[in-house]
Amino acid sequence: MKNFQSIILLIIVSIYNLISGCNSNTFVKSEKEFVVKDTSKVTMIVLKNTNSNIILKKNNNNWGVNIYNANIDYINYLLKILNRIQIHSKISSENNNSIKKVFDSTYVEIVVYKNRKIINNYIVAPHPVNEFCYALSKKTEEIYTLYIPGYQYSLYPVFNTSVSHWRDKTLMGISPDEIESVTLLNSFKNEYSFKITSKGKRNYELEHLFQDYTKIEEFRSEKIERYLSYFQNIEFTTQIEKNVPFIYDSLQNEKSEYIILIKTKSDSMQLTTYPIYTKDQVNILGDSIDIDPDNLYATTNSDSNVYLLKYTDIDPIIKKYEYFITP
Repeated sequence: MKNFQSIILLIIVSIYNLISGCNSNTFVKSEKEFVVKDTSKVTMIVLKNTNSNIILKKNNNNWGVNIYNANIDYINYLLKILNRIQIHSKISSENNNSIKKVFDSTYVEIVVYKNRKIINNYIVAPHPVNEFCYALSKKTEEIYTLYIPGYQYSLYPVFNTSVSHWRDKTLMGISPDEIESVTLLNSFKNEYSFKITSKGKRNYELEHLFQDYTKIEEFRSEKIERYLSYFQNIEFTTQIEKNVPFIYDSLQNEKSEYIILIKTKSDSMQLTTYPIYTKDQVNILGDSIDIDPDNLYATTNSDSNVYLLKYTDIDPIIKKYEYFITP
């Protein structure tokens, strides 16, 4: 009887050790190291590789990327990924060396902060299956495959190291009440150029900036008001990040297409656009074209960046002076 009881006790102890062991082994413990449980406590995320160092920083509930305002939707998306990412499998020690070669060629290091304290730090690399990515633990130097259950998109590109990706895309966000004057110079068709000056509430002056700079006596004030409202949200598509000094200097030697100068009560902003010249391209009719019909370059007087814009995005502020005259 005692032997039987001993056997039963041994079985119970073995089962307990098996269960407790499964809950405390290295793999299960490490499952938690890639997860940020409470993303509301995160104050900074650094994404870096050999070419870039992206600093996403929270300040008074507002997020910035390096020196710019950040796109809050993209920040929230990243935080959601960091909260949900899980270990799919652990790479065996026999395969570690071969997988580490992937980290040598392309990687992103992720450092997550709560104030000055690092709460997570690991390195990710692309996986042959898009929904996964490799992760090298900075704590254990072990490699895992990460995934998010039900997530069917490429995981590695979420950890983007481009400033342009994380930036708020607003190039102009000027309230119409702040605008004192707008000057539009059309370099290719001077006869379309004009200047609008605000003289007070719903009181404007319109000038035709061609030859004799004629003041237009009769125009549609409601069209001017609508036009000024468009400057509240002018967005760029991409901030160019490669060969920027070369492109910027080259543009200064080219003829601009549009120059738009906005003077406000406290500042002034100049947006200058340039056509993008193409080679060996045709339009939908098969005709040869030498200028990109969809995109253009742009610079501002506030920085030395080069931006890519879509014509459709700036079309509301590219008007002919006749626009304000016709019914």
